[in-house]
Amino acid sequence: MPGDTNLNYDLKLACDHLERDKLRFVAIKNKKVIYSSREGSVRGLIAALHEIPRQMEGSFIADRIVGSAAALLFMYGKISGLHTPVISTRAKSMLEKDGINIHFIREVDYIKNRAGDDMCPLEFRCQDISDPESAYSILSSIIKGGAKP
Repeated sequence: MPGDTNLNYDLKLACDHLERDKLRFVAIKNKKVIYSSREGSVRGLIAALHEIPRQMEGSFIADRIVGSAAALLFMYGKISGLHTPVISTRAKSMLEKDGINIHFIREVDYIKNRAGDDMCPLEFRCQDISDPESAYSILSSIIKGGAKP
């Protein structure tokens, strides 16, 4: 939506906060930061969806890396727009089909684990999941259970 100034402003604001504040994840709505996190993986996103689910709906997000797990959670939260430097092909496809406005710098086949030698464990766990509600339930259990993704 090129003429939507709220979309452009909120996405730009989210990007600015992500870089300036060295965040991993930031959510903006109505020109205000509604949630931010420096935690890795999808921890900050799950916390936001748990703590402020209604506010997340229609928000604009900037996230460092977006794979299938994060994409399913964004769909669950009904966000409006996303900026990310790196997105996986499957995540991009799912978000586009869901009508979420995406701005990204680089598309990759899949998100790698921290060692860089295999697929990210959450990307792997979500490769056969297409239902956002199921993904939220599974990923919340993994993260809240203290398991390292």
